[in-house]
Amino acid sequence: MILRGCGLLAIAASLGCMHAGSRPQFSYLNSGEIAEFKRLERYPQRDFIHHFSRTAYREHDEKAKSSGPDFETIIEQWGPPDYVRKPFRSLEGDRVEEWIYLDEQRLFQFVASELVYDGPVTEFELLFLRLGYPDRVFTTIGDSGIVRNVLFYRTIFMPWRMETYSLANGWIVHANEGN
Repeated sequence: MILRGCGLLAIAASLGCMHAGSRPQFSYLNSGEIAEFKRLERYPQRDFIHHFSRTAYREHDEKAKSSGPDFETIIEQWGPPDYVRKPFRSLEGDRVEEWIYLDEQRLFQFVASELVYDGPVTEFELLFLRLGYPDRVFTTIGDSGIVRNVLFYRTIFMPWRMETYSLANGWIVHANEGN
């Protein structure tokens, strides 16, 4: 009985039944058109497991050059990016590379060297650029599709003081500094 079960498992694995396959990188509308969407990081906080350092973005340097046709196309059109975010895992499980062009207020996201999102830089990215990864993040995505984030920042020298930023779809709707 055990041998029969192992044999069936081996046959299923060899036929590809056990393989999840690659996930689509895009969403599709009912009309069949591609709908780009911005990837959100699965663990966007400093927790000493996923992000030991608070730094989220680094200035682009020529040594850390990504390769692929979409990367090259963006560099030809826009030049080298001002800032590059550390690659992260999205909520969908994709490994995302993110570039920011600060003067043009433009953000590009790549998955598997393919451009998957092109849009404006929001205050969410500007906070990560200026303050780095927060100490805590609460993210909710409602039925309406609005992404709400609450970011909590503490300082080393005054841990009782906390900066709190509430955002909706990447834009600050409320900020609080103090106790």
